This record gives sequence, structure tokens and C-alpha cells, in this order.
Amino acid sequence: AIGGIVATVPPSVAPFFYAFAPPYKGMTAVISGMTWARAAIFWGSDRGKEVLRASFPSAPSSFHTILPPLLVSTAVQCIN
Repeated sequence: AIGGIVATVPPSVAPFFYAFAPPYKGMTAVISGMTWARAAIFWGSDRGKEVLRASFPSAPSSFHTILPPLLVSTAVQCIN
């Protein structure tokens, strides 16, 4: 079915149809992996910043800003 569609579209657009054509190998794993990783990084960064501010109020703000995303993204990278 996709072959008939690709034959009727301009050659410049045809690769996009092939990119989304079956089989969808690994698509679910990639989308779910990226989703949980981004959610973990954003949530972990915000939560980590709050925890560090409460635990170390006299520390510089750069410490509160840089450390949480660095640690969370490192953990996410190791898990993925």
C-alpha cells in the first residue's frame, strides 16, 4: 500500500513516507525511553534543586542549578 502512495508523491518527499512505513522496529522502545528519560531529568533537576536549597542554603546558586541535572542525566544515561 505504501508503494502506491510513494509513487504518487514528489521524489523529494518520498523518503519521509519510507521512514514512517512498517515495520516499526524499536519505535515503542525509543519513544518510551526518550519520554521517561526527559521526564526524569526535568523532574529530578527541579526536585534536586529544591532539596539542595533546603539542605545547603548557604551554597552558591550555581551549585543548586548545575549539580542536579548533571547527576540525574548521568544516572539516566547509565540506565538507558
